[in-house]
Amino acid sequence: SGSANAADKKCNPPPTDVARLVEIRPGYHRVDGNLAEFDPCHSSVHLSMPRFFAKKLGEKPPLMIVAHGGGGLGLAEKEMASRMNAEGVASLVFDAYELNGFNYRGSMLFVTGVTNESRQRMIYKAAFTAYKWAIKQDDIIDTSRIFINGLSNGGSVAVNLAGSVDPKYVRLVFAEGASPTGIGFPDKLSTNLWLIYGKLDN
Repeated sequence: SGSANAADKKCNPPPTDVARLVEIRPGYHRVDGNLAEFDPCHSSVHLSMPRFFAKKLGEKPPLMIVAHGGGGLGLAEKEMASRMNAEGVASLVFDAYELNGFNYRGSMLFVTGVTNESRQRMIYKAAFTAYKWAIKQDDIIDTSRIFINGLSNGGSVAVNLAGSVDPKYVRLVFAEGASPTGIGFPDKLSTNLWLIYGKLDN
């Protein structure tokens, strides 16, 4: 368990002109500027390996990349990561907003004050570059068994990732409660996708 720089110490800090908020109407914003990529050295990044007594699913564990929802990295994503670890699966979580330099904790800004499209673009850029980073970690994970999970805005991101990843690496994408608004969905899929909706999704 711990930050991902234990696996790859090559850091990838955000550009100097990283994303900024632009107010488009009172209290409501879009994100403008260059978006940050995944940085394995960032404090919000956690690559967690299976627990000692977890199921052994091969010489190296598969990996679940978890794309957070519109409210940022929270308990649901951390719980998913923990449960994956208990089942013998490594997990990778990160906060796309913090990667972009937004110190939003304790604020409802990204839940109520930023467009879905802006949130999803930040999450997508971070998640896609996390996938690009993960496929190079074949010394510690089975890069032929990568899975992606996304919730809500992260679910929309996961659907788009299913259209852009290489099936040689990504076996299956789980999109939970994907939002119908934002960056839209791809016309073609590259790997297997499960769209999951529950009774409370409307």
